[in-house]
Amino acid sequence: MPRPTAINLVTFFYPIGNTPCVCLTQDLPPEDDARILLLGCGDIRNILFTAYADAAPLTRSTDITCCDHEGAIIARNVLALTLMLDDVSDQQHSSIWQIYYHFYLDDKSLRLLQVQAKKLSHLAGTIESWKAGAYGKLMAFCDEDTRTMVKQHWDEYAVSDLSKNEQVKHDNRLKASFEAAQKMKRDRVGSSFPLTGLRSTAPVSLHATTDTGKIYAHYWKHGSTDRNPTLLPKNRRLSPTFAPMETETFTLHYGTDPQLGFPLATAYIPFTKESPLLTEGGTKSDFHRITDAARTHFQAWAKSFRKSAEKFTLRFFVGDAIGFCHTLQHINSSGNVNGNWYRTKYTIQTIDLYPEDYNSSGSAHSVFNVIDTSNLLDHLGSLNVLVAAAPLLERGVASIMYTESLVARETNRKDYMDKLLCGSFPTMALLLGLVPIEYWTGATAVSNAAESMLDISASVAGVPEGVSQGQMYCRIVWKPVLACGDPSDIMERKLHFDAKDLANLIHHTYRAMFEHEDHMKTLASLSMRTIRVNSCPYYNRGSLAAFLRFIKPRVVTDWDSMMELVLDRIAGDGSIMMGLSYYNDLCAHVSLMQVHDIPGLSVGCQPSDAAKFKNGLGAWKSLPTVVCMTLVVPRAKIEFIRKLTPNQLGSPNVLCTIQAASASQFSIGGWQEIFADVHLTFGELTTEAEATDDEHKVLIKEDPLGWKGKCPLLVTFNVPSWVVLRDPSKTVVTFGVQSTPQSVGTFMKSLGLTLTIDTTKLQDNNTVHITKFPPHCAGFASISTFSPMFKDEETKNGFKITISANIEQSTRSICGFTGRLDLHAENLTATLKAGCKVVLTQLSPTTIAVTLENHLLPLKLTFPVPVQSSKSRTRIARKSSHIEVIVPFADHVSNQDFTNFMFPLFLRNHIPMISNMPYLNLGCLPIIDTTSKTSTKSLEWLTSLISHQFSARERLQRDTESIEADPRTNFKDSIFSIFMHYTGIQGAKCSVFGLNDAEHGGVQIILLVSRMLLDMASHTVVLDCAVLPLTHEMMGELVPFLGSLGSGGMVMIKVNQEEMKIWREVLPAMVERCRVWKHIPSCAYKTSGKIPLSAQNGVALICSCGAGKYPDNFSITGVAKSNWAMARKFATRAALSPIFAVNYVERPFQLRDLLEKDEMKILVCRKCGKDYGGGGKALSKCARCLVVWYCSPECQRADWKEHKKTCKASEA
Repeated sequence: MPRPTAINLVTFFYPIGNTPCVCLTQDLPPEDDARILLLGCGDIRNILFTAYADAAPLTRSTDITCCDHEGAIIARNVLALTLMLDDVSDQQHSSIWQIYYHFYLDDKSLRLLQVQAKKLSHLAGTIESWKAGAYGKLMAFCDEDTRTMVKQHWDEYAVSDLSKNEQVKHDNRLKASFEAAQKMKRDRVGSSFPLTGLRSTAPVSLHATTDTGKIYAHYWKHGSTDRNPTLLPKNRRLSPTFAPMETETFTLHYGTDPQLGFPLATAYIPFTKESPLLTEGGTKSDFHRITDAARTHFQAWAKSFRKSAEKFTLRFFVGDAIGFCHTLQHINSSGNVNGNWYRTKYTIQTIDLYPEDYNSSGSAHSVFNVIDTSNLLDHLGSLNVLVAAAPLLERGVASIMYTESLVARETNRKDYMDKLLCGSFPTMALLLGLVPIEYWTGATAVSNAAESMLDISASVAGVPEGVSQGQMYCRIVWKPVLACGDPSDIMERKLHFDAKDLANLIHHTYRAMFEHEDHMKTLASLSMRTIRVNSCPYYNRGSLAAFLRFIKPRVVTDWDSMMELVLDRIAGDGSIMMGLSYYNDLCAHVSLMQVHDIPGLSVGCQPSDAAKFKNGLGAWKSLPTVVCMTLVVPRAKIEFIRKLTPNQLGSPNVLCTIQAASASQFSIGGWQEIFADVHLTFGELTTEAEATDDEHKVLIKEDPLGWKGKCPLLVTFNVPSWVVLRDPSKTVVTFGVQSTPQSVGTFMKSLGLTLTIDTTKLQDNNTVHITKFPPHCAGFASISTFSPMFKDEETKNGFKITISANIEQSTRSICGFTGRLDLHAENLTATLKAGCKVVLTQLSPTTIAVTLENHLLPLKLTFPVPVQSSKSRTRIARKSSHIEVIVPFADHVSNQDFTNFMFPLFLRNHIPMISNMPYLNLGCLPIIDTTSKTSTKSLEWLTSLISHQFSARERLQRDTESIEADPRTNFKDSIFSIFMHYTGIQGAKCSVFGLNDAEHGGVQIILLVSRMLLDMASHTVVLDCAVLPLTHEMMGELVPFLGSLGSGGMVMIKVNQEEMKIWREVLPAMVERCRVWKHIPSCAYKTSGKIPLSAQNGVALICSCGAGKYPDNFSITGVAKSNWAMARKFATRAALSPIFAVNYVERPFQLRDLLEKDEMKILVCRKCGKDYGGGGKALSKCARCLVVWYCSPECQRADWKEHKKTCKASEA
C-alpha cells in the first residue's frame, strides 16, 4: 500500500466517536437519493442522526457503505442497529444504550447482548443464510472475509455456557484489557480531562466546561453513565464489546466518552413544551443532565431509524480504507472485483468483493455522491486518502466529500492548511480535482465558535508559541466542481501546464511529503512539535507515485519531459539527505503504476546480468522490471519489541534495505537502496516451484495470533530487478526501523545506529524469496486511472478553449489561469483580423465572457475556481486568430469583487440546488423558548454565538469608525440585529423586520419570524420565518397588512444597496434549505433560467411555488391572524441563520483582539481591515508617518483624504 507501515503492537480502539454527529445528507438536494461511502466509519451516531435529521426522510433512498479497519467496530454497530430494529415497542432503549456505551453490564443487558449476538452469528453462518434472514435486505456484507470476521466477534460476545474455570479465564482477560485502558488513561490524561466535550456542547460551551469534565471522570470511574453509582448492581460484568479478542492487540482509547457524539447543548437551552427532543422529566441542574440529553437523542434517533429502515441499505467492509477505495476504483475501470490489494498491511487476505453485488448488474455502489472520510487524514495522510477516495466521488454538481482533521493545535490555521496537502492549499486542491467550496466563498452556516473557545483556552494556558496545546478540529467540505454560472459550462477541462512549471510543483510537493528527511530543516526548527510530527511520517515513495498517477490524466503537458525533470530534481536534491537511497523505491512504484517508463530500470536486466543470480531470479525465462521480495524474520529477532512499554514503543515505521554486504554506503564501493512500502504478516511460509522457475510462488499460512504467536514475521516489498542482479553474491537484505527522532531514542541502544532488526544474505533461499508478484496475488496492486468527464477541447461553435495554469515561481503555486480562445470560424477570424474591440465581462465568479465587437453572442471562458476579471490582462493575436485572457485567482478572503458570492445557487434541471448551505428538516429541530420571563437571561450565550459571525478583520471594521465596513460585514451585522431584537436581548422585542434601503425606495423585503430553533448539526440557531419580498403587483392587497405594522410593529433594519444585493442572493438559498414542497412545472426559476429572479426593487426574487405553504402551528407573535392571512399567500418559509467566517480562511475574532486593539497591536489595512497584502504578502506602512498600514496602493490612495488629516512625518 502506498503509505508507511508501522509496528502495530500499540493501536487504539475507537468504539465511540469523539466528534459531534453530522447529518450525512445535509448537503444533498431532497430530490436526490443518497449513495454514501463512510471511510473510517466508527460508531453509528452519524447513521442514526441522518435517519433523524434528513431533509427528505420518507422519500429519499439511502445506501451507505461503511468501511472500518476494526471488525469489532462493525460487529458492535450491526448488533446495536439490529437491536433497535427489533425493539418495535421502544421498551429496550435503556438496555441498548448500556450494551453500546457501558463498560459494565447488568444481567438483563448482558443476556440481551448474548442472545442477540448468538442470533446474528447463526444468521451469518453463510452469506446465503444472512441474505435470507431478518436483516438481509437492510444490511449486507461486502465480502466473505468481512462476514467471517464479524461473525467471530459475535461468537465472542455470545459466550455464556462456560465452565467455572473458563469463565474466570474469560473474565480475567476482559479485566486485563480494561485495566490496560485505565493505565493508558492515567498516563495520557492524568487527573485532568479532555476539552473535546466543548465541541459537543456548542453553542453553549461556556456553560458546560465543568460538567463535561465531571461526566468524563464519572464514566471512567464507574464504567457507566448511570446517575447514582450506589444503585449500580454489584454483580455487573465487563462488556466483551470493548475488549480485544485473543488475536487482537488494541487498547481502548483513553478519550472514549459516550456523550461526545451527541449535540449536548439540549441539556442547557430552554425549550418549549411542544419541542422535539425535550428531556423527559425536565432538564436537571447537575452534570448528569448531559447524559439525560444524550439518552433522549439516542432514543429519538433509534425511533427514526426504525421508522425509515425500509429506505436504508447498509453495507459493511472490514479492512484498510486505502485498499478498499483502490479496489473500488479497479472495479470502475476494469469490472474485476479483485485489484490485488491486501485487506490491511498486516494480513495476506486480499480484498475480494462479492461479484454478484459489485458487477455491472449488482446493487452495490462503487461511486458515491457523498463521501465522508472521518479523520483518516490524521492517521493515513491527506494525499493518500484523497488520491484513493476522490475518484469515487460522482463528478456531479450535487456530490460532496467531507474530510475531518483532529490534530495537535497549530498557532496558524492557514499554515496548517498548506501543510495538510503538502503544498499551497488551492494549488493542491486543483491538482486533486476538488474544490474546497468554503475556501472560495469565505462563508459557512456552520458555527466554529467552539473552536474559537478552544483556541482561547490554549492561549490562556500560557503555552509558548509553537508548542501544541490540545487539539484543533477542522472539517472541510469538498465539491468535484464549482456550481455557478451557465449550467452548460459545468464540465471539467484538463489543465494545461508548462512541463517545467509542473515539475517544479511536483518537486515542491515531494519536499513537503518528505520534510522529515530534511535533517537541516528539522534541526533549524527543533521543538517538541517537530519531533512529534517527524516521528510519524505519512508518506513513502509509493504515495508520491500514486499522486502522480492520479494527476496524469487530469493535465495536459509534455508528460515524459516533465517526469524526467522531476526525477532529475529528486535525484539531485541534497536537502532530502537519504533521497537517493529511496530513488529506486520511487522508480519501482513509478513503473508499476504506469506513471512513466524509466529506461534505467531495464538496463541491468539483460541476460548477461541475470547470469549473476543463476540459482534464483537469473534463471527465469522472462525477467520483469520489478519483482516482489519476501523476507523471513525469525521470531527471536523481534521479541524484544514486545518488552517495550506502549509509551516507549509508539508506532515506529519499518523498512527494508538491499545493500552491499561488506561496506558502508558512504565508503568506496558501498551502496544502499531503501524500500519503505513493506507488508507484514506472521505465519508459516511454504513455496511452489523452484526459485529458478518463473512460477515460483510463496504461500503463507497466516498465524491469527500475530504478535502473540510463535511464527516468524514475513516482510514483503517490491524491488527493481536490476537492484537484485547488481551483485547478488555480495548483497544483503535488512529489515529495520525507520530513523526518526523518537525511534532513534527508543531503538539505537539495542539496534545500533542503523536501527537494523535483521540482516540476511540475498542468495539465502531459506530467508529470501523472490517472486513475480506478492504472495497470494495474481498481480501487483492496481492503481487505476482517474477519469472524470472532461470537456472536449476540439473545435466547436467555431472556436476551441484551453485553460492553462499560471505559476508563481517564488512559492511554487498556481496563482491564476490563462484562458485561450483559438478562433476557427470564418466570421470570427475575419472580425478579429479587422481590428475589432475585444471586451471582457465577468458573468459569474468563474466565468468571463469575451465579446468581439458586432458579435452578439459572447465566447465564454469558465475556470475551475473564482477569478478576478478586474485584474486580468488580454493578449490578442489577430493574425493567428487567438485571444488569451490572463487572470488571477479571486481574493477569497475579502471577496471584494464578489461580495454576494457566499451561498451560490445553481439550477440543475430547472430546480435550485444549494452549493454549501446545509438543508434542514425544521420539524425535527428543538424549539427554543424565547417567551418566558427568564428567557433573556437563559439566552445570554446567544450574543456570543452571533458575534462569532465576524472574523477578526470584520470585527475591526465593525468597531472602528475609520475603517469602512464591507457589505458582508454589514450583512452579518443586520443578522445580529434581527436575532437580538427577536429575543429581546438587545433592543425592543419584535418578530417582524423590514430590510430598509432608505435611498432606494425604503423597505423592500419583510421577514416575519415564527420561532427560533436549535440547529444541532451546525451548532447554531435558525429563525423559522416567512420571507415577503414586496412587489408592485401585491402592494394593493397588502395595504391593510402593512398598515398594521405601524407604530412599532416592525423593526427597520437599515441596509444599503450593496448589502441588499447580498440579501437577494442569500434569501433564495435560505428558502431552499428548508423546502418540503416541490417546484411546479411552471416555476419561475425554470421559465426565467435565473435565481434569484431579479435584483430590482419591486420585482419578485423568489419563485411562488412555496408561497403560502406553512405547517399548521406557524404563527407570528404580535401579528394578528387576520393580518397574517393577508400576507401569508405572498410569503415563503425560510430558515435564517447566522453566517460565519471560515476559520481556516480568516482568523476568528478572539478576546485577545480587544486587548491588542487597545494597545494598537493589530496590524491591519486602515482602509479595508485586511491583515495581509496582495498575494498574501505583508502589509506596508505609510512611508510618511510610519504608523498606519495598508494592504495595497489602491487602499492607501482611497484613504488619503481621511488619513492626511492626522498623518505627520515621522521623526525616525
